[in-house]
Amino acid sequence: ELLPEWMAKTVPASRRAPEELLPPLLEFGRTWESREAILPVLGARGRWLAAQNPDWSYAVGGFDETLWDTGNSEQRRAVLAELRKRDATRARELLASTWSQESPKDRADFLAALENGLSLDDETFLEAALDDRRKEVRGVAVDLLARLPESALRRRTLERALPLLTFKSNKLRRKTIEVTLPGACDKAMQRDGVEPKPDFQGIGEKAWWLQQMLGLIPPKVWAQESGWPIDDLIAAAKRGEWKNVLLDGWSQAARLCRDTEWAGALLAKATKGAEAVSSFQVLPQTRQEDFIVELLGADPSLDISKPAYNCIMSCRRQWGGALSRAIIANLLHHATTDKFKFDWLWAGIAHAIGCSLDPALIPEAITRLAEATKRWTDRPPALERFLDFIQFRHEMLKEINQ
Repeated sequence: ELLPEWMAKTVPASRRAPEELLPPLLEFGRTWESREAILPVLGARGRWLAAQNPDWSYAVGGFDETLWDTGNSEQRRAVLAELRKRDATRARELLASTWSQESPKDRADFLAALENGLSLDDETFLEAALDDRRKEVRGVAVDLLARLPESALRRRTLERALPLLTFKSNKLRRKTIEVTLPGACDKAMQRDGVEPKPDFQGIGEKAWWLQQMLGLIPPKVWAQESGWPIDDLIAAAKRGEWKNVLLDGWSQAARLCRDTEWAGALLAKATKGAEAVSSFQVLPQTRQEDFIVELLGADPSLDISKPAYNCIMSCRRQWGGALSRAIIANLLHHATTDKFKFDWLWAGIAHAIGCSLDPALIPEAITRLAEATKRWTDRPPALERFLDFIQFRHEMLKEINQ
């Protein structure tokens, strides 16, 4: 859990990985999504060692396009990602040249690499991928096409959805949204990413079709169509029968389109954890941290069913002082109210908190938690592990900075 921070702090301190750790570090990088972070800490000896083992070729340096023909899936994915940065067209053409021979998993993974440098030049290839026999491949193609402002998939989805929402003001001048559910989920809709059967209980098939369509349309469209401000649209949705369909669909669309204005408005009005987390992921770091502080102020519980839990798990990076202090206060609250909650409440989230706390506040957290729990004859194992973890992190950072 601490390896990313260790590497990020090691390079600016003009340090590198010690020789005895080079083999396990290189081996770990084979399957680590962020393995590029390993390269700066290897040093000359690490790069030499990587050249002796084909499995570590990702760390040798340089760019070798021939690995597309000779490498394993991981190496080929790295080649495609790097080539996409250098020459987006060449990367797409390379993928097209072997597309029919790729496994379903590789097709989905390789197609996702087109996100970097995505443009309308990719549309023809992505449209063809909508006809793939595997659902996971089609899903990636839909996701990428929906991000292209001028894509045909966006236009088709919007043409289907526009007649289904009518924006009106009643006699009391209260804004309302009349919803007409789709009549059928035909083959064309399914090709464009609308799954006929709901992924979860509690929603009807027709409502599910509409929600999926809304999730693919930029939410700003509805402000343009209605002429209403965002807050009025959200308020009107909340008053209607199809509240969850509209709000969940708009939340998904805000995340897909990275629309921070809509995400912030939906987050402020969220009534369900799913709505909150979907919108939360779009916001800048400072707003994310402020929102978690607000949640903890209203409800100090970090039970897995609470929005704060999922938001913290989505905010895995070093926090500022305000959020770190709020979390420490939350820990102290539980330490003084219910000893037995620590094992089941903190076991799943402890490392996420430990990795993210402001390092300057770690000594204070250890001292205050130790003081608050000294009356216990035995500390819960989860609390002991948490204290050991943040103590180790504190010592690691201190050692690097010496």
